[in-house]
Amino acid sequence: MFDFAEEKAKARRVLHEILRVPAYLFRSGDTNLDPIEIHVRPHIKFAEMGDIKGTSFAYSERETVQPKMIFWRDEIEPKRFDVVTLKDGTAYRVDSLEPPDGQTVRANIVALSKSDAENYDRPS
Repeated sequence: MFDFAEEKAKARRVLHEILRVPAYLFRSGDTNLDPIEIHVRPHIKFAEMGDIKGTSFAYSERETVQPKMIFWRDEIEPKRFDVVTLKDGTAYRVDSLEPPDGQTVRANIVALSKSDAENYDRPS
């Protein structure tokens, strides 16, 4: 018999393996700043708000950034205020966590300034 939940879990694992990027996680309150090597899926989304596409009603228009990061729970359980750095030198602070979704947990993140990001090592 086909087990949909099992097949979905397998597919999500494959998705994470393909799209993940190396990252360092620094635990909030850890004074020695030793990074934990992990993999994450960063999601920086742009959501347009205001104008209705394809119309000329001239509503106000703006884009909002809703950055999120997907963590694999077998690898790490992120905590609020942890800092994650990526290879490109960007760094993010975990702002809040959504309820776990099976193998993953999604975190709402806040980008650190370039000068703050330089205080943390990044993966090579």
